Amino acid sequence: MEPTTEKYLREMFRRIGLEYSPDIVKRDKWYLEHSWTVDEEEEYRQWLVNELRMDFRYYSKRIAEYEAAFFIMNYGWTTKVEEP
Repeated sequence: MEPTTEKYLREMFRRIGLEYSPDIVKRDKWYLEHSWTVDEEEEYRQWLVNELRMDFRYYSKRIAEYEAAFFIMNYGWTTKVEEP
């Protein structure tokens, strides 16, 4: 696994109070085992956009936002549905 991908996953796990382990992400559908709120996901998305722009200096903000959305779509936790 790429070091940057592992860094992004470590932070994603940390944000919901879990410790990252490479063994966890080797399981099928591991990302469905936990969830986060819309606010937690948005805060992570903002963090990820900033990290992507630091790690890949040639990324514009728009490209970093696209890449962050793609990463979260593929690896992000399920989103908790908040009752009104």
